Amino acid sequence: NFYTDIQKHDFYKVSIAKIFTPYITNILHYFKNERRGKDKRPTY
Repeated sequence: NFYTDIQKHDFYKVSIAKIFTPYITNILHYFKNERRGKDKRPTY
């Protein structure tokens, strides 16, 4: 059935997104904090 195939595909996409979203947000936060930390450092 074509419709059930689409549903399965969407389910896989959603589960993959659920797994990867925390990793991506953590990486983004890490880079943001890195940049902020560099800005905080005193310039000599």
